[in-house]
Amino acid sequence: MKKSIFLGLIVASALSLGACSSNKEDATQGSAKLRTSSKSEESSTLTQEEKIPTVNRAEYNVSFSEDWQGLKTSISKVVIAELSKSEMENQKLENRYVAQVYFKIENTSDKDFNVYPDQGTLVIEGQQIDADMWFSDDLGGEILHGVTKEGLVTFSIPKISNVDNVPNIRLIWRANFDTDNYNEESSKDFDVSFDLTK
Repeated sequence: MKKSIFLGLIVASALSLGACSSNKEDATQGSAKLRTSSKSEESSTLTQEEKIPTVNRAEYNVSFSEDWQGLKTSISKVVIAELSKSEMENQKLENRYVAQVYFKIENTSDKDFNVYPDQGTLVIEGQQIDADMWFSDDLGGEILHGVTKEGLVTFSIPKISNVDNVPNIRLIWRANFDTDNYNEESSKDFDVSFDLTK
């Protein structure tokens, strides 16, 4: 219940961008576009995202897509928010800021994968933050062939200078599959950077 309340408060309406393909093995660069909203903005039609008890939030539409041996992974959006003091108290949270990364993972191969974005790491403004599995969707673990998982990974962040002006982020997570062929590349460390100021 706690997880669904928190996620319901932070999750913004889904926006889709066409994903661009990248097959780099090392660090990968994605692209981004900023949308912001704050408590002071007024609108005649309030959406769920505008009712979130945050002080400020920024939505960065990003574009990352990679196909590794039939495991198609894409990231479409990053939301960074400053929570209100009342929300922090209601949820018994220590950190005032949160970042959420929107993943889609599709297994189009004939093998089963293990994926761990919900055990990933976020680098933001000089801080290294581990994913918060409690407030993340169930994306990690085994993903059988033919299965698609979509959801968000949440990171609880102690401090951010300005949620509307985060210069860049870096995401790292891992995926693998079981094999008896020791010559086959059976694990991958995803390492993706987004320049959020574009």
